[in-house]
Amino acid sequence: MATVTGLVTAVLFGWTLGPAAPSPHVELAVDNGGPKTLTIKTDRAGPHHIIRAALLGPNGHTQVVSFIVDTGATDMVLPESMADRLGFTPDNLRTVELQTANGVATAREGVLKSIQLGGPDNNDVIERVAVVFLGDDETGGVALMGMNVLGRYKVTIEDDADQIILVKRH
Repeated sequence: MATVTGLVTAVLFGWTLGPAAPSPHVELAVDNGGPKTLTIKTDRAGPHHIIRAALLGPNGHTQVVSFIVDTGATDMVLPESMADRLGFTPDNLRTVELQTANGVATAREGVLKSIQLGGPDNNDVIERVAVVFLGDDETGGVALMGMNVLGRYKVTIEDDADQIILVKRH
């Protein structure tokens, strides 16, 4: 059973991320032949860092989505209304039960073709990423970037600089 935490905070305070902004500023850390490193400037919603990622769903169309960085969430969570826009159908989604901060919730789970973190000049594309769609009322329209994506990296959040540094794990 997946755990989604931090969601209740976003819902209780009614934070909305608004329309997707242009791709965040991304810089390559010193390339010394080591693991790939992305430094992503973040936006903020109170204490939360927000990053954008390009999602490629079953329909082959890319959607840029703003995510709250949530190291306490097991999964990447999207509002259920996004499932259709990404091209998911009942055939490629399965019903699951999640433990959320508000209790057990029914959700739908699918697999994205890919997710791209970073910008056009420096990015990391991850193929076949699981995503959980939770009711819009339960998410408050907020998307969460959970550990099924973030766990692929060593994550450093720099509050003072409004940035997140992702170092690819081998």
